[in-house]
Amino acid sequence: MPYLHRSLVTKRHWIDDKEFVELSISQSLPGLNATNMAVLVGEKLRGVMGAIAGIIGICLRAEC
Repeated sequence: MPYLHRSLVTKRHWIDDKEFVELSISQSLPGLNATNMAVLVGEKLRGVMGAIAGIIGICLRAEC
């Protein structure tokens, strides 16, 4: 989670600390935390298309 915080809040400023804490619910969802967070942040920023882009981006990054 520290890597995600640094990347999403500190470096890119896509969300603030409060939103990060709210989105941290992804830890309780089944699956990989980074994937869940990518979907939730993508959906928050751009709706369904953002969530899809988040999934694609995390898969390409992780070479699924």
